[in-house]
Amino acid sequence: MKKRIFSLLLSAVIALSLFSVSYAAETLNEPASFSVSTEKKNPVLKWSKVQGATGYVVYRLNSDTGKYDEIGKTAKLSYTDKKVKSSSACQYYVRAVDEKSKLGAKSDIKNTIAKTSNIEKSDITSTSVKLSWYASKNAKKYIIEKRTENGEYEAVKTTSKTTFTVKQLKAGTSYKFRIRPKSNIGKKTVYGERSAAVSVKTLEIEKTQSSAVYITENGTKYHLSGCRYLSKSAFSISLTEARRKYSPCSVCKPPN
Repeated sequence: MKKRIFSLLLSAVIALSLFSVSYAAETLNEPASFSVSTEKKNPVLKWSKVQGATGYVVYRLNSDTGKYDEIGKTAKLSYTDKKVKSSSACQYYVRAVDEKSKLGAKSDIKNTIAKTSNIEKSDITSTSVKLSWYASKNAKKYIIEKRTENGEYEAVKTTSKTTFTVKQLKAGTSYKFRIRPKSNIGKKTVYGERSAAVSVKTLEIEKTQSSAVYITENGTKYHLSGCRYLSKSAFSISLTEARRKYSPCSVCKPPN
């Protein structure tokens, strides 16, 4: 009986010890409001004060290993990474440390890829819209995302250009689009912040049958319903729109 009681007490002491060690390691919160600025020659990292912290440890993603290396320590709430330039893609996180050298939780991960901005919409038709935006610093490609009917976003295209025409849309329908920049650090793909969404409504198709014509996905002509050139793809478009960008088919001879 005494051995059983001793065994239970020993187990309780061990459990409490493990809890104390685990708790001590997690007493410090993550540095909040972590940001990376590329306005100066070298990346400047900033964050908010963590209660109980005596310093902060900064980590950068290693392009060769794909892991994060400790690159510096500071007692301040900012750190300038003088070993790299702001014109290169880099990714970071920060952890607070206490007087016993216990590390706190990791901050959010941030990088030097600028958020895409100034999205413009143009050439809106009943089935397409052209999107244009400013190049994001340190981005190599851009992901165009379209909001679906269930409210989620899906990727419709990845491009290295700063313009893209979204096709195969429905006439008289409202859409939202956003852009997410991305780059590579070694073999690892890293992403910048998504842009604000831009709203677009496609044009209505003219209701009279005589004014409704059709175009193909990559064609330069507009057609009447039933034309043999519409066997692979056909998108409704108003005659007014068609006249602006296309010429009439010589086979089915739509209104000129």
